[in-house]
Amino acid sequence: KMSKNKSASVRILVDHNIQKTIYGPQLLPNLLKEGHMYETTKRPIRNSISINRIIQGSNEQEEPFCIVIMDYEVLMPLIKTKELQSRVKDIMKSAPDIKIVLALCGVSTYFRKTKDKTKKNVTERPVHRSEFEWAVTELQILLGVDHRVLNNAEEFCLFVKQFAKSVAEIPLKKELYEKDLLTDGCAMDRQQTIAVSGSHGLSRLFKEQLMSFTGVTLEIAEAIMNVYPTIRSLIEAYEESSACEGAALLSTIPIRRNIQMSNTRKIGPEISRRIYLYYMSDDKKVIIDERD
Repeated sequence: KMSKNKSASVRILVDHNIQKTIYGPQLLPNLLKEGHMYETTKRPIRNSISINRIIQGSNEQEEPFCIVIMDYEVLMPLIKTKELQSRVKDIMKSAPDIKIVLALCGVSTYFRKTKDKTKKNVTERPVHRSEFEWAVTELQILLGVDHRVLNNAEEFCLFVKQFAKSVAEIPLKKELYEKDLLTDGCAMDRQQTIAVSGSHGLSRLFKEQLMSFTGVTLEIAEAIMNVYPTIRSLIEAYEESSACEGAALLSTIPIRRNIQMSNTRKIGPEISRRIYLYYMSDDKKVIIDERD
C-alpha cells in the first residue's frame, strides 16, 4: 500500500494477477512514483482494477466501476471462436452491480505480428481488424460494455490514473450538477450577470434571459413562465419531446394582453423555435437569433 496526500481520496484496488498481463508489471511502480494510494489483492473479477472512495477517516466505499484487463493473447482467440460476448457476459454476471470497462491491451502488437506472419506464408488464419472492430462494437451495442484500446504500458498506466481521477471527482461533479439544477443552469454573458438570491432572483434571471431574444416582450416572457416557471421545467419538457415537438412547444401558448381571454394572441412558431434551439441545440454554428 502506498499513499500521499495527492491521491488520498481514493484507493486503487489492483487484482494480483495483473502482474502477469503484458503491461501489468509497469503499473504499480508508476502508481508508487506518482503517490497514488493502491492495494494489490485478490479481486472478485480476475485481472480487474476497481476504486475505493475514502469517506471519513479509514472508512471506505467501493465504487460501482471496474476496469477489466484483457490482453490480445486472450482477446483474439475469443473473437476468432466467437466466444467474446459469452466471456464478457460471465464477467458481468459475477458482478451484476458493477459497470465494467474493458482495457484491451496490445492490439496493435497483435496486428503487427499477424502481418509479419502473413508475409512469411503462415497458414493459420488471423483475426482481421474488421472482425475485431465488429466484435467490440457488438459489446457496446448489445451489452453496453465500453472499451479502451491500449497499445503500450504508458497508455495503460495513464488510463488507470484517469479512471481513478474520474471516480475521485464524482462527488464534486454531482455537487456542481445539483448546483446547476438549483440555479436552473442559467449561463449568461459575464457582462450581463445579475445577482441571484433565492427563488425570486432565479425567476428574474429566467425572465431576463427570455427577454434577450428578439421579439420577446415582458408579456411573452411572463406567458411562457406561467406554463414553465423555471428553466428546469422547460428543459425537462424539451427532453420529453421530439425535435419537432420541442421546436413548436411554446408556439401555442397564449399571450394575455388584459383580463379578457378573448383578447389574446399566441407566441408563434418562430420565437418558439429560437428558444428551443438556444437551450437544446448542440450545433454551435446554428443561427438562433437575428442578433447572433
